[in-house]
Amino acid sequence: MTDGFTDPHTGVLINKLNITDEDKLAEVEGNRFHFRLLEVLAGHVEIAPHNAQGLQALHRHLFQDVYPWAGETRAWGKFQATKSTSADKDGPGLYTMYFGSYQQLPVHLDAIGQQLAAERFLKGLDKDQFVARAAYYFDQYNYAHAFREGNGRTLGAAFQVLAENAGYDVNLVAQSHPK
Repeated sequence: MTDGFTDPHTGVLINKLNITDEDKLAEVEGNRFHFRLLEVLAGHVEIAPHNAQGLQALHRHLFQDVYPWAGETRAWGKFQATKSTSADKDGPGLYTMYFGSYQQLPVHLDAIGQQLAAERFLKGLDKDQFVARAAYYFDQYNYAHAFREGNGRTLGAAFQVLAENAGYDVNLVAQSHPK
C-alpha cells in the first residue's frame, strides 16, 4: 500500500525526475529549492503564504521542479504525519511529535491565517512582541504540518516574507537542509 507520496517499490518520494536514491533526491531537491527560494525572496514571485491557498502556492513554487504533488496538502494522500524528535540529544530519548489531522488542514490553515490577519500580520510590533507572536504562529503552522515533505523549509520562507513585510530581517532557511 502506498501513501500517495512514496514509490511503493523504493520507498523514495515520488518525484518528477524519477530519482530512486534518497540521498540523490535530497541533493537535487535542495538545489532546486534554493533556486526557487531566491525567486521568492527577490520579489520575483508574488505569494501571500498565510492561509491554506497561499501556503499551498508557496510550497508549489518552491518544490515545483521536483514533486508532481508540490502544493498539495497531506489531505491529498490522506497521510497522517508523526515525527520522532528530541529537544535534548542528551535527554531521556526520542519522543513522537503528532501533527494535526489531515482532514482538518484547510480549515486549520485558514483559521491561523485569519488570526494572523487580525493581528495585521505582526506589523507595528516591537522586536520582543514580534518574536513572541511569530513563534506562536510558527508553532501553529508547524502543528498543521500541511505537506508530506518540505514543511520546515516552506514555513521558513513564509516567515521570512512575513518578517520582511513587518520590518524585520529574519533568515530561517539559510541553514535548513532536507533530512
